[in-house]
Amino acid sequence: MITIITAMLMQASIASAAEGFPKGQALIENHPHAPSSAARPIPPKRLTDVDEAAVTAEHFRLANYARRAGYSEGPAILHVEPFPGCRTVVSHPMGYEVSGTKHLNGVVSTYKCPGFTLVATYMDLSLPTGGKLSAGHASSETVAVVNGGAVARTFVSLPGSGSRVTDMWTGKQKVLSVSLISKSFALDDMQTKADIILQKMTDSLM
Repeated sequence: MITIITAMLMQASIASAAEGFPKGQALIENHPHAPSSAARPIPPKRLTDVDEAAVTAEHFRLANYARRAGYSEGPAILHVEPFPGCRTVVSHPMGYEVSGTKHLNGVVSTYKCPGFTLVATYMDLSLPTGGKLSAGHASSETVAVVNGGAVARTFVSLPGSGSRVTDMWTGKQKVLSVSLISKSFALDDMQTKADIILQKMTDSLM
């Protein structure tokens, strides 16, 4: 079970102050309540959740919305490639408006990597937004502790369409999710890659 505030983050619009952003769009990558594993993945809520081209197209659309709304780039997650062969395709700000600015307190970066698409979503809850934000998940969902943050993991798959593995990391004032989407890799291989990328990205946040 996810704490109420995390659920609120997931149900809010990508930029609550920007007209045109879709209501209900997840800020932090969707973390389903149903238990899942590489052996027993759960089905996607939307078919497009496991389709690399559809995921990338959605983030290009949101980047255009952010640009039109006048929001500048969000905080950088990583200045080097997260995994060998990955390249940034599109990044866009998301989250809540930082007080007195046209900046948002989060960013989504989409990468094209050999055999998979990576979507990394980061939010800095320490930035002033005019309200108190926090995030977390039930201790029963924690599968690891990395750089002082608890990690929850989900496996989503639709045979013939694709799969998605998400590591969601919750630190004291920062939240990061790493989602790998692929039609060619097995879920356990995707998990290994997600764990490596999460380690590298959280190292950069320390």
